[in-house]
Amino acid sequence: MTHTSYLDHLESRLKEIERALARENKTLEHGDIPDKVEALESLTKLEQRRRRLEERLETAREKHSETWSEAHAGFREELDGIEDTIEKLILG
Repeated sequence: MTHTSYLDHLESRLKEIERALARENKTLEHGDIPDKVEALESLTKLEQRRRRLEERLETAREKHSETWSEAHAGFREELDGIEDTIEKLILG
């Protein structure tokens, strides 16, 4: 892991969530009623995840994560993974 990879990692995950949001919005516009209901639920969860990820990204920039050691960046990435897993369990 390079010094800038933690920011790259967060930005990559943010793009994934934005693509998922776009897919769900398309389903909301063109899907059947049951699909729309499912899309609304998914959109709510994805939006919450996007906000949390944007907060993480802002915090990482404020803490100058580009200067972190590889161990520090790797540790932070592992903690993010644990937090994401817990969030998914809670939100469903």
